[in-house]
Amino acid sequence: MIAFGAYKMSKRNADPIEEHTGNSADELSVQELEQAMADLNIEKQPLVDSDNEYIDHVKSKEDEAESSSGASYLDELERLSQLHDEGVISEYEFRAKKKQLLGI
Repeated sequence: MIAFGAYKMSKRNADPIEEHTGNSADELSVQELEQAMADLNIEKQPLVDSDNEYIDHVKSKEDEAESSSGASYLDELERLSQLHDEGVISEYEFRAKKKQLLGI
């Protein structure tokens, strides 16, 4: 099952949508997705409570992963700063790695 907005569909239905639109179903707006589904005669399958519970579970796991990666990101910056202060890495190395971590 794949959930998109307020609908779910099987991978079997998502593949033809991608072929039809040139984009994966999750990249489409709700209007574009509904149009593609209509063009391909794919029935809308509304989400039920168990689907919503599963989605909430997955989102909470993603949030946990983001929280832990955010902490490790800050830990890494702190570690780099300490290495720089101790003279283990140069100013250039420190700035380069800092930019990499910040995505600049």
